[in-house]
Amino acid sequence: YKITVLLGKNMASIQDLPDDVLLAVLRLLPINELIWNCQLVCSRWWDLVHSPFLWKHKYQEDDAHLKMPKTFYIFCHLEKNLIKNPCGEEGLDFWDTDTPSNGQWKVKDVFEKDSAKLQAWDFLQR
Repeated sequence: YKITVLLGKNMASIQDLPDDVLLAVLRLLPINELIWNCQLVCSRWWDLVHSPFLWKHKYQEDDAHLKMPKTFYIFCHLEKNLIKNPCGEEGLDFWDTDTPSNGQWKVKDVFEKDSAKLQAWDFLQR
């Protein structure tokens, strides 16, 4: 989108706005517009839409915390994993386990040839 405003005799693009002003504008938009449209405009807008500042303010709006808790945790990185013991380093503490129908678990090693198939982009990154 190319939105321009008239500033005297010169035309300026919305891209000329400082980040804090653009964030103030983005805060006024509905959540679905931010996710489905705004983050796709350009890399700068993607960075702004993924800004913790934006999502903290969106989350603090009236009843937003009731409507979007998952969205908040996805887009507002708190630098802390909210899942206790996510890698199983502390055994199975904090995990709920279901016993398989045959009653047995198998632990298999990942072979080097199989691990080569796993690419960095196969996993969600921040």
